[in-house]
Amino acid sequence: MKSAAIPPLEALVDPCFCPEVAVFTGHTPMPVTCTRHLHSPLARRRSLDLPGAIEIGSATIHRIVEQEGPFFDAMQFFPTATKEFLDENRRWLQPRFLDANDKLILCIQSYVVRTPHHTIMIDTCVGNHKPRPTRSFWNMMNSDRYEKSLAASGFGVNDIDFVMCTHLHTDHVGWNTRLENGRWVPTFPKARYVFADRELAYWTKRQQDDPAACPWIVDSVLPIVAANRADIVAFYDDVFGWKEIPQLTQDRERLVLMAYRYDQFVFLIADEPHMTAPRLDHFGMGVDTMDELDEFLRRATTFKARDDRVDIIDKKAEDHGVLVITSFYVRYLLPLMVEVQHYEMKDGEASQR
Repeated sequence: MKSAAIPPLEALVDPCFCPEVAVFTGHTPMPVTCTRHLHSPLARRRSLDLPGAIEIGSATIHRIVEQEGPFFDAMQFFPTATKEFLDENRRWLQPRFLDANDKLILCIQSYVVRTPHHTIMIDTCVGNHKPRPTRSFWNMMNSDRYEKSLAASGFGVNDIDFVMCTHLHTDHVGWNTRLENGRWVPTFPKARYVFADRELAYWTKRQQDDPAACPWIVDSVLPIVAANRADIVAFYDDVFGWKEIPQLTQDRERLVLMAYRYDQFVFLIADEPHMTAPRLDHFGMGVDTMDELDEFLRRATTFKARDDRVDIIDKKAEDHGVLVITSFYVRYLLPLMVEVQHYEMKDGEASQR
């Protein structure tokens, strides 16, 4: 029994590329990796094109192909493998996984999982117009294959509810964003993007230390982070009228919102690990009239109609004998809720803000 040694990821040709690694035992391939480039033995026994969709229970899985073909020289891709080892495995590797020039045939693809409740995009390939100087076959791509493949599976960019990046390598995040009027904007405008906290912290630190080493973080990850910050600003402005103080804001570190006056503000700090809190943990804000409370609730409900990440606990009145407290709770992309409260004394005197 022979097997290829698996080098650590950083020892491969380019640590910014996520290679598919396989261990070969005899003549049976056993994939051992994080993604999707080489197909399993079952897939290679089928025709080159996989079915349009796979049904598993109530979920349907669609394969969205961006590229498929020979990319890397096998001996460079697996630097610890030997020519003899490669020759021993040609019988099953060719022609599906290895071409006549010993280049590995890889597939760069996403999966879209449709459930009865959500449509989830898993990884977003390489993307268009992205500078990738170390990969000529990905550098400044301008292809409509990915968008056509998505449409052929019955999806548009507005149909995606979640984008889940299994990790943040260049061939997994590219279609997170698209170029619009010189700016990188989210490709899937209604989606919530899901990154692992530790992974995001690692790559943002690396980008800060050496921006040229990982350009995909600049064009395909940080714009999503910035869009989330913009979403927070938009929500608390639309609902409460809190304004960002841009002089005090520092991307990925802090965000400061002025609550009506410069001496009243919400100071948000990005930290590792991120703060979590039970749902009812909150800070309170008093209003003078029930009309004000109802207006804030209306605005929050309107925002929720277009973005279901808004969490609302509806209005409730509590009678405490000498006074009645009416309140509702709301939060958006933050761990703490805001409790909007109106106090009214039984003699009719309302609370002061």
